[in-house]
Amino acid sequence: MPERILVVDDDRATRDLLEAVLTDAGYEVTLVPGGPAALAAVATAPPALILLDLRMPGMSGLEVCRALKRDPTTAPIPVLVVTAYGELDEKERTLRCGADDVVTKPIDAAEMLPRVRALLTIRHLRQPLDRTLNYLAALEIEHTCPHPAPPARDARGAPPPGALFATGR
Repeated sequence: MPERILVVDDDRATRDLLEAVLTDAGYEVTLVPGGPAALAAVATAPPALILLDLRMPGMSGLEVCRALKRDPTTAPIPVLVVTAYGELDEKERTLRCGADDVVTKPIDAAEMLPRVRALLTIRHLRQPLDRTLNYLAALEIEHTCPHPAPPARDARGAPPPGALFATGR
């Protein structure tokens, strides 16, 4: 089953171009025109990767990226920002906001597709690591949190008087 990539761009021509490039490379593509639609699409069916335009009316790509990276359920989804702004300051700011990589328009498939593959590979490598870390954290909590003491018993092994009714009922 092909991996699903969400393309978020307010420009129809750019969405169509990205869809053609990604579909030809064997990916399943979902297209949305803006930030709110992107967040709704991710909530409905989380993609393997998001290609995100930076400058969109209403909700900017940076706002979308921040929202995705703040939510623990969507934070692991890699975000590749596709922008017409290639200045170094803009790229640095985009990466600081949580984007995993940045490519500039006009789209060069020879540059973009290896980055898409690299981000998907990193995601696949991280998934078992994240599961292992979560498992180890749960074990640590179980080991460090004391279990409640068993109820006191008398010499015959019976609970003390009134212990059966100590539930407050």
